Amino acid sequence: MSLSLGFYKSIAMDLFPLVVMPLLPSRSCKTIGCAGLAELNGFCSNCRANGKAKDPRDNARSRGYDERWRVYSRTYLSRHPRCADPFARHSSIIKQADVVDHIIPHRGNPQLFWDENNHQSLCTNCHNFKTATVDGGFGRERKRV
Repeated sequence: MSLSLGFYKSIAMDLFPLVVMPLLPSRSCKTIGCAGLAELNGFCSNCRANGKAKDPRDNARSRGYDERWRVYSRTYLSRHPRCADPFARHSSIIKQADVVDHIIPHRGNPQLFWDENNHQSLCTNCHNFKTATVDGGFGRERKRV
């Protein structure tokens, strides 16, 4: 006696019901102090409804990252194409830089913003690591420089 494939499928469905997995894991809301789960643009529905779903920083353009910066950044990267790798994260590999980083965060100071001695070329991974660990990015405490 041979059993059909449908028989095995029905047993499998009884033993292992269909579970729909979410496309992305849930993240916590970006609003400081909120324990909700983010749904859209990194904010929970409660914070969006209460008008708290806003990035407290000015937009990138008003912080100085405008067309002048983009031209300067491309020029700087063409003259310094390799990642400076300040944390020796990939010391045995030479990686191409994609970001001009401010060694000392400028915090709105235009002299520090445009000081070429305060710039270094970094790959995206090194820049994100520096932002998170040194500059106080992503809600972390700033380190003393």
